Amino acid sequence: MARISITHLILFLAVVSAATIAAGVLVTEAGLYAQAIDDENEREQAASRPT
Repeated sequence: MARISITHLILFLAVVSAATIAAGVLVTEAGLYAQAIDDENEREQAASRPT
């Protein structure tokens, strides 16, 4: 019985760790994408300004 509980605990921790890593990657990528869009918009605005 104790062996099964320990195995379940280890598997649970592994799943939680994987989910945390996946969420971190998703948030990081979304932030980088948003920053890239902002940079692109700034370049477009700078290019369209009269000199």
